[in-house]
Amino acid sequence: MRAVLVEPNPLIADALGRQLGMGKIRYDRQDWAGLEELLQEQGAEGLGYDAIVLGSVEDPARCVAALRAHQVGAAILCLLDRRCVTTTVELLHAGADDVLVKPVVSAEVRARIEVARRRSRGLLSNAVRVGRLTVFLDGRDPEVGGER
Repeated sequence: MRAVLVEPNPLIADALGRQLGMGKIRYDRQDWAGLEELLQEQGAEGLGYDAIVLGSVEDPARCVAALRAHQVGAAILCLLDRRCVTTTVELLHAGADDVLVKPVVSAEVRARIEVARRRSRGLLSNAVRVGRLTVFLDGRDPEVGGER
């Protein structure tokens, strides 16, 4: 899984990066201006990220809306410094897939990214079955007839 972390504070970005790494999420760190530039140059398909994790950016709802306006299909998780229902609702209406309050735990971030990706593909679970073959989208080994 590949993500981009947008967090201007280097201390917070390092801590979030460690959390993503512990969740086995490969990530690039980018500021909002750099991500916008990449989007202009490569388009939504060229970004190649499974998730965008937005930290403390100025006007996060505008950022989310801009990503969705460019048809970015990656899961967008927004991280807030403190719980605020108004901001959470605003972000969800703008197109965010989920909103979490810092500090976050890597397992939860990974699980929320997987849920957003699964739902965007119309899947109800992490397992896809075709006949006796079961493929797990969360990285587990596939099974044939229940055997690894």
